[in-house]
Parts: sequence; structure tokens; C-alpha cells
Amino acid sequence: MLSLGVVSFEEFDMVYMLSYIAWPIEPEDQGVRIYEVDGRRVWRAGTEFAAARFTGGKASFTGAYTIPLRFIKECASRANLESKVELFISDGHAVAVSEHGQSKMALAKAEVLPVEDATQCTTKIETTTVGLQHLLDFSTSAPVGVLTEQEANMVPDIITFVVEDNLVGVRSEYAEVDCKTAFPQWEASIDGPVGEFSLFRRVARQFFHFLSNPKVGSFPVTISTDIEKGSFVQFASDSWVFQMPRIPSGAARFYTELTNRLDHLGFNVEEGSDGKVCVQISDCNVVLQLLDGRVPVLRTTIELISGVESTPDLLNEIQQQNEGRIFTKFFMSESSVIACADLRCSDLYHLEDHLNGLVNDSDLLGTYLASLGVAGDEMSLF
Repeated sequence: MLSLGVVSFEEFDMVYMLSYIAWPIEPEDQGVRIYEVDGRRVWRAGTEFAAARFTGGKASFTGAYTIPLRFIKECASRANLESKVELFISDGHAVAVSEHGQSKMALAKAEVLPVEDATQCTTKIETTTVGLQHLLDFSTSAPVGVLTEQEANMVPDIITFVVEDNLVGVRSEYAEVDCKTAFPQWEASIDGPVGEFSLFRRVARQFFHFLSNPKVGSFPVTISTDIEKGSFVQFASDSWVFQMPRIPSGAARFYTELTNRLDHLGFNVEEGSDGKVCVQISDCNVVLQLLDGRVPVLRTTIELISGVESTPDLLNEIQQQNEGRIFTKFFMSESSVIACADLRCSDLYHLEDHLNGLVNDSDLLGTYLASLGVAGDEMSLF
């Protein structure tokens, strides 16, 4: 058997707490990678949700091995009961041996996503684990009072770090459920461009729980990112590194949810390079675009007719149609008449009803409006 060294309860526990945030899923054969660097054990977890690295105790071994997170939890429990636990690799298994017994589990085989090199990040923020814990606590706490499942789904899963001179803050908004914005700030030393970047609220809440554990302690922490075009933000202390993917701010953050919902509804989704999405419903080509405003909205449009002139009769009819409707509105764009309906991004769970309403309001109206345009007979009903 290959020994990975004697591992303390504190080391197992820190690895488990930090890796748990990344959520390496056992049914997908994910786990925590362990290898040796400069005579120390290094543990690394990495998934789409987060990536983490922890430097443990002294060791000397070759190779890298991926251990299921459930086994690491078992090792922490065993180490808490026993004075000594030694970790081995044997015949494709991880084996933990203590004074009164042992535990064994097959190694995982799935890829472990890397912790990125943050040395080239343009912005460095120096603060403390205590300050970061405070920022994440207030900004990821839910409003006081019980929210229904529908109300909870209305709130975007996002917090926004705001970096300015000598301060780092976290803005967390709950406007969709008529609650106020949380915006704690903490002193920090900032090197590089200032600005904003956004992260997933739920992952940040899990990171807060890690920081609030007394075992983590109070230490300096460095936050690194590229404000303008970075894809990740990294939090680093002496013994651990935690990394989260950045997410788009504003309406753009709903893009993945939008396309996933369209796929789930069975539409053939065509994505444009300009951020627009097109689907076909009942012979109508519906264009969807995410827009920023007072609140982020999804604008859905259908081109009813094209190749017509903006005649007084046509404009008057469009105005009368708009006066009598509360859902779909109509307007001219160059030589086309467009049907349009907006949906708040927080209400995307109503997407199917919204699209059907737009199509139903637009059905056959293009034929009638085309007769009011005097520029030829060309007409396109999409």
C-alpha cells in the first residue's frame, strides 16, 4: 500500500468543509484530488460551482488520486475518535487505518476542474477573513419573514461585490419580493482597477459558513480578479484557496436560465452572436432579447409584416390596437410592423404562457395591417 501520511482530524475537517462548497457529486464519480507538492499534501476540489485548494501536512508520495468526499467525511469522523489515522492508496481504493479499525472506498475517476492561476489578475483586494465573513453574512441572508417557493424563485441568485477606494462591499437585492437592498462594506487595501463583479448568492452563502467556523480563524485574505473581463474571483489565505465563477450582471445573468427553459419546453433554439435568441412557435419566428432597465426584462418580438410604408392609416390603426391591449403592443421599425411583449426576468417561470400570449395576439393581425400599407403587396407572416 502507498502511504499518503498520517492525517489529523483538523486537516480532514478543513478539506471536507472547503470541498463541500464545490459539491463534488458522487454519482458522477467526482471527488477531491490529493497529491504532494514540496513535501506537503495538497487537496483540490473543482466543479462548475466552485474550486478549492487546501495545503495540508507533511508527506512524501508520488501520483495523484481522487477520493470521494463522503470518504473524507468518514476519515474526519474516525480521526476525531482515534489518536492517529493514516491514509493509504491500495488497488484503486483509498484506505484509512486507525488504532481500532479501518475504512475503505474505491477512488473516484471524474475530472477535477482546476484552481486558476490568479497571479495575472489586475485587481487585488487585501482584507481579513473576519471582514469577508461579515460581508457575506449580511449580503446572503434572506429577508426576515417566510417567502413562498414562488417568491423565493423570483429573487435572482446573485450578489455583487463593489470595489472602491479603501472599501469592498457586497450589494444584495431583493426588490422582486419588495424587500430592501443589503449593502455592507468593509475596509480593504485595493491594488488595481475598481468596479463591480457578481457571484452566485447560494455558493457565497456556503463560503460564509466555511469562514464562520472557528477552525478557519482570523487571517489576512486576498481577493483577486480581473474587473473588466475576468471569468472568476479567487479568495486566498495562507493554507487555502477558494474560487468562484463570476456571472454576468444585469439582465444578461438570466441568459442561461432563459435558454434552459426554452430547451425544456422543446423549442429549437437559435442563438445569435448579439445575445438574441430565436424560436419558432406556430409558424411565427419569435425573437427574445434580455434588456436592462429599472428591472431586467425579457423583450419578445414578432415581425408581423415587412415592406410597407408608414401611412397615416397604418399608424392610426397601430395606435388604436395599442390603446385596446394590455399585453402585446405594436410599433413600426423601418418598413416593418413589430408585435412586442415584455416579461420581467424574475418571472421567467411564466415563459410558456407569455410566448403563447404573444403569438395569439399576433395571429392574423399582420394580414389586416398589411392592407393599410401602400408599398406593394409583399408581406411576411412569421
